[in-house]
Amino acid sequence: MLPGLSGRRQKATRPHDPSSPSGGFTLLEVLAAVVILMMIVMMMSTVFHQMRMAWDVGMRRVKLNIEGRAALAFMARELSHAVADTTLRCFLHDGVDRAEFYYVGEATETNRAIYWVQYRFQDERVLRQVARHDLNGYPGAFVPQGEAVLARNVRALRFFTDDGRNYTTNLPRYVDILIDSRASPPASRIVVASAGPNRMFGDEDDIRTDK
Repeated sequence: MLPGLSGRRQKATRPHDPSSPSGGFTLLEVLAAVVILMMIVMMMSTVFHQMRMAWDVGMRRVKLNIEGRAALAFMARELSHAVADTTLRCFLHDGVDRAEFYYVGEATETNRAIYWVQYRFQDERVLRQVARHDLNGYPGAFVPQGEAVLARNVRALRFFTDDGRNYTTNLPRYVDILIDSRASPPASRIVVASAGPNRMFGDEDDIRTDK
């Protein structure tokens, strides 16, 4: 046999060396890539979950703020029409979580109603209770009109009079209402004064009192 031919045959039948470079990936490289990919997916899932939680918390805070400010505006509108005397006694004390007062409703051609309103804090809620009486049949019993929730998730509700005194047969110059909600910022407040039955400030019926 020729020497050259014998060398070629020996080269063709040489066994494969695993350490020599090739065009594919080893099983270890594939497993490492899968592990890295899983770690990236888990990190992205965690970031997405945290972003969603932050969004939900932000939306809840916005909702609480809107609800609290709407409750303040509603209470301010009713308190601005409050009246008080020895018959229609109010309960406007300084630093408490409850307020009671009367206000006269809009007049119609045949009648006009007077309303008793109570605001109070209970079970992390601001509650409003109201009763109605037609002035045509006054004096007489007030007819309950039901109870409503003005705000939820509230830490505290406080009413403050302008001079720190308690009022029953007359009204303070103004009332400061504070709602401390579980929102950010946590507290909202408004100052309101009564305009009396005629809805006009600066005249004698703003504060009715028997002196």
